[in-house]
Amino acid sequence: MDIITKEISFCDRQTENIVSNENKEFILNLIKNYSIQLDYKSAIILNQKLIKNITYHPHLLSIKSSGTNYFLFMTNINEINYCFYIDRKIKNGYNFPRIISTKYRFDDIIFEDTL
Repeated sequence: MDIITKEISFCDRQTENIVSNENKEFILNLIKNYSIQLDYKSAIILNQKLIKNITYHPHLLSIKSSGTNYFLFMTNINEINYCFYIDRKIKNGYNFPRIISTKYRFDDIIFEDTL
């Protein structure tokens, strides 16, 4: 599969914006195993009691910042490691969120569908 992109500026760097809806759908299907919704808007302040609970049960944690919320998804497609920032919202008039591809030099084990 060829990933169709367009160069954009993102976080003061040049990176690639995924422009093909087919590519976006393929990437989003890879994260379905996580049982998450992109537009889920729940936040909890982490405290000692919650940290203890997290150690006993699997959880998906992310940091809430004042900027745009993204998931960072690291995967391998056609033996190429990819890091995708997946926007947590879908703009009106669009069927898929913005997905940005960037390069990071993590260990190969991270690129096994890590969200």
